[in-house]
Amino acid sequence: MTTTTGPKPAPVLATTPAPTPTALIARTARLVVNLAIALAVMTAALVMGTGTSHAATRAQIAAIAEAEVGNAESNGSCLKYGPCTTTPWCAYFASWVWRSAGVSPVPTTAVARGVGLWGQQQGLFSSRPAGGVGNPEPGDIAVYGAPANASGGHVSIVTAVHADGTITTVDGNYGDKVARRVIDPRTARSGADSLLISGYVKPKGAEAPGGDLHVTTTVGGRPFHNMRYANGSWSGANVSDPSGGITDTAEAGASNGDMHVLTVAGGQLLHTLRYANGSWSGAQVADGNGAISKVAAATTPGGDLHVLTLVQGKVFHNIRYANGSWNGAQLADGNGAISEIAAATTPGGDLHVLTLVQGKVFHNLRYANGSWSGAGLADGNGAVTDIAAAGVFNGDVHVLTLVGGQVFHNARYANGSWIGAQLADGRGLVSRVAAATAPNGDLHVLTLVSGKVFHDMRYVSGAWNGPQVADGNGAVDTIAAAVTPQR
Repeated sequence: MTTTTGPKPAPVLATTPAPTPTALIARTARLVVNLAIALAVMTAALVMGTGTSHAATRAQIAAIAEAEVGNAESNGSCLKYGPCTTTPWCAYFASWVWRSAGVSPVPTTAVARGVGLWGQQQGLFSSRPAGGVGNPEPGDIAVYGAPANASGGHVSIVTAVHADGTITTVDGNYGDKVARRVIDPRTARSGADSLLISGYVKPKGAEAPGGDLHVTTTVGGRPFHNMRYANGSWSGANVSDPSGGITDTAEAGASNGDMHVLTVAGGQLLHTLRYANGSWSGAQVADGNGAISKVAAATTPGGDLHVLTLVQGKVFHNIRYANGSWNGAQLADGNGAISEIAAATTPGGDLHVLTLVQGKVFHNLRYANGSWSGAGLADGNGAVTDIAAAGVFNGDVHVLTLVGGQVFHNARYANGSWIGAQLADGRGLVSRVAAATAPNGDLHVLTLVSGKVFHDMRYVSGAWNGPQVADGNGAVDTIAAAVTPQR
């Protein structure tokens, strides 16, 4: 039912660069699958009695909203939200999504702008500054129009936040149905009065934690483990393996709190587990090739560990399954001139592999079904010396590159488009870079300058914190980073 107080259909504002129709359809399908898988994983955790984390609650809100896309007045599939065939129902939909995800309290008003007023009264409303994005997070309710007990506005559920400041929303009563949109919150208008977003109502008790950041460094060939807790404090570096001779390291965090450490020594690959309780398994040979020079790693939501190794310029792929067994290394990229590798996974189980060939960055994709896309040029700079990658819950992938001692940030959106490299750290002295993302989408960036480790953060809003000394040892050779859920 089209009403004067419901939202008017308007042109969708796409991300920059704008996806093609084919890419947008692919993105839509992949996003739903990714969110469904994430929700299934979290539901399984509840069944096993592990409880629900705050980060999981936000992901549940987004997944539940996404699963409703397409429900409409025309076939009555919207009636479960409220009297959608007789009353404007965007607020009904937002409240239904929150309630279905277990959020409490939930707005009870059917007035869109009234949801914002309710948020203010509850202390849960965060204003969007004029000309700015504000601080949207998945699971938030975006409110069009200043909070008031007045008609003319609109509300929607934020399901993803992107590197360029755009957001994905799922809207009830948008064109008389549940619709997905990608918008720029600085300029997007909606509702009968074509109003701007005034701010976001935050789900109480669902503030996604940043997760614990693990940093593995090597000093004189010996590995050290450091930890930045979600509250921002550091544990300090401690020897994690008394053996030496290590020339490269990689890390990957698992959803159960375990952390995988991969090290290269004497051309062989060793695997160590740091369990969630803080104990260590001890290093075990995982690949005795003897000619391995580099390693990268990433975990899937199901707990499988992908390991990429570099042997004489060629990339090999191995899997350590969640049950502890190994698949065995298989050739993934036989280029022969690759000098660096990085890896990241996204919620659907896809593996992104970044490689460096003569200063140029190539991107390869191993789909969850085991097939490969093949390497394609992602950054033709020609002077890149190091790369790092980290996946985000919305399917985006952050890529950090090092050029002339400066760190550049790039992002590959879930639809396959790239934002393009942007300067993130212009000190000009950085020799190595590592990266990991937190459950709430914040990006941790670790850099090595004159043997000292610096930590920087790119918040999900796109703002940077600026590099701060995390380990002033002065003799650090390599760095690796991973995030595990806050314990």
